[in-house]
Amino acid sequence: MGEGDVGELPEELAALGGQVQFVVAARWVWLTPTDTDEQLLPEYPPFSAAGISWRAVDHAETAAALLKRPEAVIDTLSVTRPTPDRRLFEPDGVHLTSVGQVAVARVAVAGLSQLE
Repeated sequence: MGEGDVGELPEELAALGGQVQFVVAARWVWLTPTDTDEQLLPEYPPFSAAGISWRAVDHAETAAALLKRPEAVIDTLSVTRPTPDRRLFEPDGVHLTSVGQVAVARVAVAGLSQLE
């Protein structure tokens, strides 16, 4: 998602959620995107060579849009915020390590267990 695309996100989320409700009789639960480690991104040669990057602010804006939705939302962004004391991301800064994956799984299971 590039700059300027976030404004359309609430409408796109509403359209997506509405389509699923017609297909199945299920409860919709959103997961926010995980964060990225922007310090690692420029150091990862394949991404820098290809000019590929991610912005943590885009993930935060997507999470904020999701949290405004009426459906249940499980926040995986907060648990994956980069900190100096935990290695949550692979060297590319995007993909989670096993520690990061476990953190997301724990939050997801805890969130799902609280649903009625």
